[in-house]
Amino acid sequence: MLACPNCRHRLARVAYEGGAVYACARCAGRAVGVGPLAKVAGGDFIKRLRYKTIGALATGRACPQCGRAMRTADFGQGRETVELDLCRSCHLVWFDPSEYEAVRAPGEIGSGEGLSVDLGGAGEGWKWIPAILGMPIEVSANRLGRVPLVTWGIASMVAIVFFWLLAEERLAAAIAEWGLIPAKWARNNGLTVVTCFFLHAGWLHLLGNLYFFLIFGDNVEDRLGAARFVLLLAGAHLVGVAAHAALEPDSAAPLVGASAGISGVIAYYAVAFPRARIGLFLWVFSLFRILRMPAILALVLYAGLQLFGAWRQVQGFGSVSYVAHLGGMALGVVVALWVRLKRPSVSP
Repeated sequence: MLACPNCRHRLARVAYEGGAVYACARCAGRAVGVGPLAKVAGGDFIKRLRYKTIGALATGRACPQCGRAMRTADFGQGRETVELDLCRSCHLVWFDPSEYEAVRAPGEIGSGEGLSVDLGGAGEGWKWIPAILGMPIEVSANRLGRVPLVTWGIASMVAIVFFWLLAEERLAAAIAEWGLIPAKWARNNGLTVVTCFFLHAGWLHLLGNLYFFLIFGDNVEDRLGAARFVLLLAGAHLVGVAAHAALEPDSAAPLVGASAGISGVIAYYAVAFPRARIGLFLWVFSLFRILRMPAILALVLYAGLQLFGAWRQVQGFGSVSYVAHLGGMALGVVVALWVRLKRPSVSP
């Protein structure tokens, strides 16, 4: 006997399009086998469902057949929640009311996991602006469980410092005094190691950093919690600054910006949410396109750009410390992998 995981009511076998469905007359939930579901929703949907649950913990509802915890996959977009539970032993998928109808047309829930070109657009209308300017976008934002107060607070502090110094016409003087100079790293009692994080050289420098921080920082803060998120950001910044100082120990040029810390946040995001969809703007045959890819692939491309920039930096070209970015990224990857390994594993 199959029992409803919500109310424990007996499930009734109902003939349905594509095969049998086991429905609960009390709460209207349904248990569907993977085989019949593939006929209704399509093979690509089943592949996505299995792929999404590979690394998921078995903490979902009890399987209607074997009673063990199922693995949960979130197919929601933005603030919408569409969580499906899959028992990988019994090959049963549990649907709450209305969710089964939502997958009857292939592709209505979630998106593909590989590299693809989205002919429709970037999601919310405002995302076209950063996309056209060459910035990556979240095609469908991960749902947040809490308000990212720390992310907003740090971003506000960085912006306030920049605007205040700009209004007082003291930006250049502040960079010279409070930027990190590797050859004089101990000046101002070593505080420049910290103060350089809050200084930015210009509008593009500031806006670029804040955009990346706000787009990816909220999800990382949500996953780690406020305290550990701050530790990640600070640690990535310090490792990046140390990498820059090690490469150019005799440099007298001040280093400013939050890029190293933010690179750590970006790297953590990509490892923690490897299948999140990142979009890049393309212009093909006079038509606008969004190239969508998994976040982990976007991180590989980002790392490649930083490595090329670091190679140029070693040769003495440019004014951007790509080595600092790589240092921050390295810490972000290490922390994300460590957190994943420390997470307890539960077998279904």
